[in-house]
Amino acid sequence: MAESNAYSNPQKIVNKQFEILRKARIQQQKNWMGTMQQIQRRNIQKKQAQQIRYQKGIEQKARMENSVSGFSQTGFDVFDNNIRKFWDSKVDDYFEIKNGISTGEIDAVRGKAALAKINQQVLNYKQAVTPVLKLATAYNEASQLAPGSPGSVSATTDQDLQEVLGGIGAGGNVNIVDREGELFLYMPGSTPDTGSSVQISDLMKLESVGDALILQSDTSEYDNKTVDSLLQPDNTQSAYITTSYLPNGDNTDNEDMYRQVDGQQKLSLKRDLYKQGAYSKRVEDNKIMSPLWMDKYNDKEVIKKAYEEYGETIKIENSNGNLIEFNPRDFDDTTWGIVPSNLSQEQKDVWEKAQRVVARHVMINTTVDTRLAELGYEDKKYVGTEKKRKFNNPAYNNRHEEIDAWIAFANSGNGEDVDAAKFVDMMNHASRSKEFRVLPSGTIMKGSKEYVIDLSKPREVAYALGSAHSVREGTMAQAYEKLP
Repeated sequence: MAESNAYSNPQKIVNKQFEILRKARIQQQKNWMGTMQQIQRRNIQKKQAQQIRYQKGIEQKARMENSVSGFSQTGFDVFDNNIRKFWDSKVDDYFEIKNGISTGEIDAVRGKAALAKINQQVLNYKQAVTPVLKLATAYNEASQLAPGSPGSVSATTDQDLQEVLGGIGAGGNVNIVDREGELFLYMPGSTPDTGSSVQISDLMKLESVGDALILQSDTSEYDNKTVDSLLQPDNTQSAYITTSYLPNGDNTDNEDMYRQVDGQQKLSLKRDLYKQGAYSKRVEDNKIMSPLWMDKYNDKEVIKKAYEEYGETIKIENSNGNLIEFNPRDFDDTTWGIVPSNLSQEQKDVWEKAQRVVARHVMINTTVDTRLAELGYEDKKYVGTEKKRKFNNPAYNNRHEEIDAWIAFANSGNGEDVDAAKFVDMMNHASRSKEFRVLPSGTIMKGSKEYVIDLSKPREVAYALGSAHSVREGTMAQAYEKLP
């Protein structure tokens, strides 16, 4: 028969600790409001906690690798011991009730209902124990991966569940508790009102639809395809890549090919990807976006970097045709799809739409930078040696003397500014006007506006002259590099 002294019965001690935690959590939920600042504070705490769990996972891995007997001696044995204690107490309860029914001390109807509840708990436990242990094993492996990396545990995974699963794997004091017929996994904290608990029936519902342990997706293939669809990294005619050829040493029959994406080309690629709808479908998939936003993109520095190129204001049209403004920083450390309660009603109505706009910009900015770094195109990259081709461009052939003269002038500065007055004369000759002029300060004006150009950059000067004389940039590029 079960002992009545709570301090001599390990399971009753656990039950009492659990009840204190349960009441503390109820009060905590009441205190949790949904203002912007509170959402941001909770998400920062979640991400910080995820980093701590990752570090614990690395330390756990080191201990496991030094263990002779492997995983079973680093966790499941403690959990098994607590399980035995729980079911020992249930067996005592079972026979206490059964004997009470036979002696008449317990009402037969109520007693049989209590016995049926215990039998159902046994069945529920048998159905749950294997999935729980599989989750604990999966968590143990995934928690050793850096937060945000493919396969890592997302900070959107229930915080208590992570503590419990990590506790099972690390040999923590994870118990089973019965509260009003429902079984809970419970790990006490350092004080009575701290700790972690998970209702097993809720856990099984989440696991049945794959929402219990949320792991970060590997989106690299999707991201690369998105960028490459416009970049066309192997296409020598790509508008976003400068392909150049240099002599192959003393071998006059061959030439070396190089590719590079400069700052302006990279910015154009990002803006054109947005215009063409990149990630517009992805941001509608909340199941994928929720962990991606929390772990990978919802970062102050990541958002700041993206919007340094796009401006500081987001304007979203509402159903009445009014433009509602947001600052990109409004979305730092927010939760995907959750509208902060302290916004104006107009802002609430378009919050999710605005969040998707920010997410698209941030994702495009991040994936383009990542892809170009992978390709090595941010610097001039050697990509191969080819047989030297003959330069044959009809547009060049028809005006080669003019084009050669512009390119020669563009290169005349030898790293310094070319002659501004001569540049202005050549530009005015193209337009047959005096539209361009040089101020005493050296500033070049086009009409009443400043004409911005770096006269120390030969390619920029040559392209400007070509454009003024109605020669396409592609022809100038080929002439400049002597490409076919």
